[in-house]
Amino acid sequence: MAVAASAQATMHYSLSFDPAKHYVNVSLSMDSLPAGDLTMVMPMWAPGYYNLTYFPKNVVDFAPAGSNGERLKWLKEGASRWIIDKGDASAVSLTYRVYSRFITVCEANVDSIHAFVPLNGICMYRLGCTSEPVELNVTPFEGWSEVTTALNIVKKTAPYLITATDFDQLYDSPLLLGNQKIIGFELDGHDYQVVTPQYAGIDDRLVPTLKKMIATTTKMFGETPYQNYKFMWLGKGMGGLEHADCQADYCDDNFIFKDSAAFLNFFSFVSHEFFHLYNIKRIRPIELGPFDYEHECYTPSLSISEGLTNLYSDYDLVRAGIADGDFLLSQLSGHLKGVESKEGHNHCSLRQSSYDTWLYSYGAFENTSDRYVSYYIKGPVVGFLMDIYIRHATNNKHSLDDVMRELYDKYYKELKRGFKEEEAWDIIYRTAGCDMSEFRRYVDTTDAIDYNRYLGYAGLQLNGYKIERLPKCDALASKIRASLLGN
Repeated sequence: MAVAASAQATMHYSLSFDPAKHYVNVSLSMDSLPAGDLTMVMPMWAPGYYNLTYFPKNVVDFAPAGSNGERLKWLKEGASRWIIDKGDASAVSLTYRVYSRFITVCEANVDSIHAFVPLNGICMYRLGCTSEPVELNVTPFEGWSEVTTALNIVKKTAPYLITATDFDQLYDSPLLLGNQKIIGFELDGHDYQVVTPQYAGIDDRLVPTLKKMIATTTKMFGETPYQNYKFMWLGKGMGGLEHADCQADYCDDNFIFKDSAAFLNFFSFVSHEFFHLYNIKRIRPIELGPFDYEHECYTPSLSISEGLTNLYSDYDLVRAGIADGDFLLSQLSGHLKGVESKEGHNHCSLRQSSYDTWLYSYGAFENTSDRYVSYYIKGPVVGFLMDIYIRHATNNKHSLDDVMRELYDKYYKELKRGFKEEEAWDIIYRTAGCDMSEFRRYVDTTDAIDYNRYLGYAGLQLNGYKIERLPKCDALASKIRASLLGN
């Protein structure tokens, strides 16, 4: 069955797979091109994965041709650009292969069982033209029967026709092909899929718990900004990556949990990636979009995007009744120990850790923890103390939730852009209605944090590295503690 090409798309890709040698085979046809040289670009990194991954290193057999099939000359420029001498031709075809044998959430993995294909490292774009619509014709390897993606599947038989409005959407929507297990469910008019390896065991609590988590997160922001969402759990490994309409996680190939700790730790991980669909995919630092896919995008605000997400991933489990307050305190105590038991917090501020993450996060040296502190662990601790103080200053009428909602409503929905660092602080100051300069200092400097002062406002105290309940506290502290811990 032939399917007509999109009338809008000027970038027409065809993808096929070579599992034996672990390649994605790519062919690309382009039309309506302006006269002159054609510069093709392969991204160097994937949003959410703050590391130069150097996707161009995996490209081989780059071969452009003119409309009559004649080979065109080309030159490489830097790591990420191919310059094609096409003259006045308005149409060019291009083929290349991409080596794909990586177990990370941002790189492709092709074997005899499946193909996980983040498209950042597969599909080149024309220089300066990431807003172009795109279509993919995807031919699964023989025996593969399922295709999972958040993109629009126009034709649902092989070769599949899949479309994207632009390259930002394309790069934010990985493909998974194979014989994966798919469990669908519906919640409040939206469709969801849990996608696991074919032979994964599934705990009966999995879907009901996901529904609780989803409902709690959605309630906080008051709306669901997607139509459908997919939980793509890829098998054994480590790491997750958020997307606007799905998450892709290496975690396990069995979801029968040995005990309650394993169950809660898994859901804390999944909740983190789910909360990101609001916080960083919609609420985002202004430096993270429009994306520069060729270079690092430095921002001082990952303590908000990642640190607060790491706090809310556990908040939401407590609020949903999935975990109790002791779980939240245990998680925060672990983060606090990770900060205070290492030398790095004396040399690197929370703000600086965000800016320098490109240097550390995925290639740590043996002494990294002695000179660097992670926003993943210090961010939720400072965020928790800030939440307590906002509640204390406003008689528990306002909280960090109000900060997150205003960031979402004002910058994502109203202004349709990312927030600037000072704009986020302005919202924090206005929500608290009082001087928050001490918290600004805790973010911007390596000054010691007065933990017990702020914990005391919620009827809590620090015992070593462990956050515990005070045996006695005043009425406001008791109210704040109940709001945070649910008991």
